[in-house]
Amino acid sequence: MASFKDISFAVSNISDISEIFPALVWIKWGNRNKPFAMMGLFFLVSGIIRLIALGTAIKGIHNMPLYHLLALLEAAAVYIFFTQAKGTKPKTAVLVILLLVYSGNILFQNMYLDFNSNTWTLTVLIIIFLGMRFFHRIYQTEESKALQRMPEFVITCGWLIYSSGSLFTYLMGTDILSGKPEGFFNNAWLIQCVSNIIKNGIICYGFILSSTECPR
Repeated sequence: MASFKDISFAVSNISDISEIFPALVWIKWGNRNKPFAMMGLFFLVSGIIRLIALGTAIKGIHNMPLYHLLALLEAAAVYIFFTQAKGTKPKTAVLVILLLVYSGNILFQNMYLDFNSNTWTLTVLIIIFLGMRFFHRIYQTEESKALQRMPEFVITCGWLIYSSGSLFTYLMGTDILSGKPEGFFNNAWLIQCVSNIIKNGIICYGFILSSTECPR
């Protein structure tokens, strides 16, 4: 009988592999206009990085720098997506600040080769803030919309499910990964993995909607 550890590792592998599917759906059916182009390109890069990370992990090669890069790319891509969805241009200053904050946190805390719960926690908090602000803007408009047919709304739901499910894991990430993968706490990474799989599935649907509900 499979142990909780085995299940956790299997779901983790599925989570990493699932990251490439939104990119494939976007390439086949997705809208090439803003803001979907940025999101599609992000998942293409993210999916490739996660597949490389999975392969190096299986071979026992240290790959933590890849996840440091992913945390920054995720925060930047989501920020650009929501600003473009609002019809405005992303501010270069904000992207530069993100780069400085993420790089500085890694270098000054000497966490280059370790899991950095600070940057990943910041990433999901940024996603939650931007997603809720996007919802607030939708509900403030007087225009009647079928939200289930609005790709930006669907994609936002996927990101919020992921970020809310991942927040605890990232807050406690250093403690979770510092012990043996035994028992619930040290396998709590399963929560993040499941929420990531759900996110990727929902965003796949959002990309399909973007091809039928938005001008191409």
